[in-house]
Amino acid sequence: MEDTDASQKLYELSQMFPDIPFERVLSIFFGNGGDVEASIISLLSNSSYKPDENDSDFQLATLFEMFPNIDQDIIRSQLNDCEGDVTRASEAIMAYETAKELEDKWKIEDESVSSATNVEWMSSFEGKIQKLAETTGLKEPLAMKYLRKNESDFCKALVDIVFHHQADVDRIRLEKFRKTKGKVPNGPKNLSRVQGGYNNNSTVSSSGTTISHASEDSNEDGFNTTIGSSLTNDTEYSKVTIDPHEIESEDEEDCYVYSDKNPESVELANMVFSTKILADISWLFYKNALILFKGDKEMALNAGLLLIENDAAELSFSGVDKTLDYTQLFAQTRADHETYSSVASNSSNMKNFTPVMKRRVRAMEKPEDNIEEGFDNGQIALQRNALRSAVQNNHLDLHNFTVANAKATTDYALKRWWKDELRAREVDGRLLKSTKAYMIPPLTIVTGRGIHSDGGKSKVRHSIKALLEKSPYKYEEETSRFIVVGKK
Repeated sequence: MEDTDASQKLYELSQMFPDIPFERVLSIFFGNGGDVEASIISLLSNSSYKPDENDSDFQLATLFEMFPNIDQDIIRSQLNDCEGDVTRASEAIMAYETAKELEDKWKIEDESVSSATNVEWMSSFEGKIQKLAETTGLKEPLAMKYLRKNESDFCKALVDIVFHHQADVDRIRLEKFRKTKGKVPNGPKNLSRVQGGYNNNSTVSSSGTTISHASEDSNEDGFNTTIGSSLTNDTEYSKVTIDPHEIESEDEEDCYVYSDKNPESVELANMVFSTKILADISWLFYKNALILFKGDKEMALNAGLLLIENDAAELSFSGVDKTLDYTQLFAQTRADHETYSSVASNSSNMKNFTPVMKRRVRAMEKPEDNIEEGFDNGQIALQRNALRSAVQNNHLDLHNFTVANAKATTDYALKRWWKDELRAREVDGRLLKSTKAYMIPPLTIVTGRGIHSDGGKSKVRHSIKALLEKSPYKYEEETSRFIVVGKK
């Protein structure tokens, strides 16, 4: 077998250097221990001969040597597609090689993903308890209390735990301190904290429990007497009865301090706010989950994914202050990503997450309609940026779009915009029959005046107007844009 390989390599070398005597090629080949790359260098340096880089045999031999594990027919096909450009062909082959490795890897992961997203546990109370305990890290008896309190609704129990469990724990610890230690001016050091939260004037516990130092509203121990979630402000929350023995001791070094600048916070935020479906979950939910799980971003993301996979994303908004106008809350969630100024592509955002977690996100990330199909990379990039802007600030800019892409993108943005309006109504509890957008701002579609189009008429503008006229949406027309205000 080795003789066959050596003969093949010798043949390739002789084809690359046809003007050099075969005996010389043979001598240099064996002199370099059968190393083809070293032999090529020797042949080039010991001879004035320079092979023709445009020669197809030379190009193929070069690529064969560069990619010994890739099928040679694939290499020939890639070189042909790249019109003999070795550099472009090598990049294409590398991309193919990477894709092949990922495909093989994902085949192995699929079984793990399947088990991770298996919903058989939803069919029994015991299964829900086990899954809730596994997801939150709570012991099963305590997980069962939350599940019973929420009438066996797994997703409601999960949201309850994320928004309120740590506040309950801090309350119990504070009471325990008072009973066993007496007055503690500086407060129990093992209460978890938040830094850089919405209220920067106070320190906030893991679930937002106010633990400010002495003030007009503080008691003689130096604590705010109202223990409630400042991140959720849910005054109607009924506490779960927690036995102090159910709370594990926590040393000072185990205390987690949340900050928007923590690496795990930035990584999670980058992933969430660059992936449309993940941004359907309230950022306050992810934030509280990070605190509950002491900075474990995968556990926080898993909690959000479970809500999405069970069509319960809107529950992530249920723990927030009901006095807030939903428009403000919705806008805040969408605008939070601006805190993280360098949002990279999804692939780079996910590099610090396990393959199974990345696979689950990719599986859900695909839009309902495959609107990217048929467009080149440049148009796809424009499409993604425009849709991201539409989600963030209800502004869809179609400059530099082709007519086909402009129509596909606008149609998708309109559907998503109205879906957000209906979801906002549902979460807010307003059963409105109005066809005018009430909960979120109008959608502005910018087409430009079309001064660079034939005859001064914008083909994109004309096509979008035609699309809107046939659509079920109400709109107002202005010089360079359309403002969609609701449905007909």
